[in-house]
Amino acid sequence: MTRGLLISRTTKLNLHKSSILDPSPANILKYKMYRNLFNKVLRASKKEYYESGLLKAKKNPKKTWDIMKEALNINSNPSKIQKILVNGNQTSEPLEIANCFNKFFASAGKNVANNLPPSSIPPENFLPRKNHPEFRYGLTSPLEICDLLKAFDPKKSNDTSNISMYLLKFVAMEISKPLSHLFNLSLTTGVFPEKLKLSRVVPIYKSGKIDICDNYRPVGLQCNISKILEKFVYHKLTNHVELNKIIHPNQFGFQKSKNTEHNLIQVVNFISKAINDGDYCIGVFLDLKKAFDTVNHQILLTKLEYYGITGTELQWFQSYLTDRKQLVDIDGHHSEPTTIDISVIQGSILGPILFNIFINDLPSASKILTYLFADDTQGLVRGKDLPTLIDSLNNELLNWANWFKANRLGVNVSKTKYIIFHNRGKLINLEGKKVFFDNNDPTFPHNPDLVTELERICKSNPLSTQSYKLLGIYFDENLSFKYHIDHLQSKISKGIYLLNRVKNILPKKALKSLYYAYVHSHLTYCPIILSCSPSSDVTKIFKLQKKAVRIISHSDYNAHTSPLFQKLQILPLHKIIQQSKLIFMHSYHYKYAPSTFINTWTTNNERNVPMELRNRYDYTLPRANTENFKKYPLYSIPFTWNNAGYFRNYVNSTTFKISLKSYLMSEECPDIPFLINNLDIPAPPHPLPPTPSPHY
Repeated sequence: MTRGLLISRTTKLNLHKSSILDPSPANILKYKMYRNLFNKVLRASKKEYYESGLLKAKKNPKKTWDIMKEALNINSNPSKIQKILVNGNQTSEPLEIANCFNKFFASAGKNVANNLPPSSIPPENFLPRKNHPEFRYGLTSPLEICDLLKAFDPKKSNDTSNISMYLLKFVAMEISKPLSHLFNLSLTTGVFPEKLKLSRVVPIYKSGKIDICDNYRPVGLQCNISKILEKFVYHKLTNHVELNKIIHPNQFGFQKSKNTEHNLIQVVNFISKAINDGDYCIGVFLDLKKAFDTVNHQILLTKLEYYGITGTELQWFQSYLTDRKQLVDIDGHHSEPTTIDISVIQGSILGPILFNIFINDLPSASKILTYLFADDTQGLVRGKDLPTLIDSLNNELLNWANWFKANRLGVNVSKTKYIIFHNRGKLINLEGKKVFFDNNDPTFPHNPDLVTELERICKSNPLSTQSYKLLGIYFDENLSFKYHIDHLQSKISKGIYLLNRVKNILPKKALKSLYYAYVHSHLTYCPIILSCSPSSDVTKIFKLQKKAVRIISHSDYNAHTSPLFQKLQILPLHKIIQQSKLIFMHSYHYKYAPSTFINTWTTNNERNVPMELRNRYDYTLPRANTENFKKYPLYSIPFTWNNAGYFRNYVNSTTFKISLKSYLMSEECPDIPFLINNLDIPAPPHPLPPTPSPHY
């Protein structure tokens, strides 16, 4: 507020008082005219202020977002931890709070592991009998240290040794030789330096009461020099794992070229095919207790040795895991360091791949079709007779329970749910059958307290929830995604509300950035799954997107949106869905999709038809027994690809994506929801290539 605006505001307030004390028509008119003029000048001043601020900060993304959050009146600073419950009493002493958090975080995983029922089965019994080549990580060099440092962000925050990554990158050339020497000593002796084992943990609030430690998530910050050494070992271990195809193909978490959409497509494919074939499909969704924090080091080392990590390399991992310490930081107040003798290290570079190795043999423990995204575990079975299917599922859940007990991981049975997927109108007759999770060991006396009935997600039971959130998508028993659409509508509406608040004070470029952050990001998350909803529900989301586009372009509420999308270079929802399907199918057709999709679809040319078909390079569509099946990925993705014309000839993925985006944004692109027909683009110089044999 400038001095002139402050004086004008005082004048406006005085006129308002006068109009109240003496409400004559002249005083009221004088106040209203001055108020309207003041508001107009104030809005113009606000707009000028934010425009000049954004112009100055255009090369500083953090400052840019701080300015936009200021306009939205969103507090960018995280709330400080003011008080916490310690032994039933509240305390506001920062050091005492830090020690309380440290004690809680250090003991959380251990408490879960100690409360697990005993197991008579050794964990190695679940490992498939297979020989793996030995792992050798070799030595590093100063040049490689410099390359590793380039990959890190130049953050200025200090670690426990008061060293920032910004400083390390600045002096990379000078320190590369001594670091290379120190790292090679560590790698050849199998000893991880003790000085690099201290982690700084910052509690981040999740939800619930703010004075309870369990409602905070620990975010571990490792020593920056340790990150460089871990990054080197991570690259070597990842190469070993990928070359020897060690990680199960149904594990999608922390995997190169895999994401949540791949996981969800596989789950929806299995369920939709079962429903299309007239089967029942049961999905069991496990919730694990503190999965990363309860990883047993001895079991992990046993599995590392099984997968070829032996000798000095295994000694190095053992040294890396043992005698690690952590402290909690509360506003600069540090707790006493505590030794951690369990878990893969939160916030470490090696933690995710070590966890994947630890849980890798779970899909082989039973006949349940298992998909994993890190610790998010989904099991699927199908069959014609529901009671028989439930009996079979309960038997296989025993194998799962035995695996978790043997590997000392806890299942939160109160949050573990199951859904019986079926067509609308199909009767569900359980004949008294229920799904149980039995934690009894086969060699010990049976304890009924260890048997828990799992909650079923369904519409008919008013006491149960009607959907289950899996990787951000809400599943229901009819696979209609109705609840996901409702949730998405709510989130996008909040984004539109924020856009409306600042549409008169922020420039169009800033409004577009806010649109991408608060609206478009929701539309581009798993759009293939979004398209499985009925077209009427997808239209609801599209209307909200059009509303957001009208706000950005300052158009009327009923303005035609096609030219607005074109002008702003924003894809409408149905074209986002088309784009996503074609990009995925390009990865499948040219053999760089995840290996779990092998043989999901076949071309007409691969059906051994005696004659040469005109559409021999099109994919054979599965038989759709219901109209609903046509909107699911198993049918809709190859259907969209078959109608993609000459776009299928672009072998290079980058060229394909650029050309596709350019065409979808062009005026010539037909505005037909969910289909692309007769793409009128020039053919590439080479003919349509035959489909090569799978070589993932």
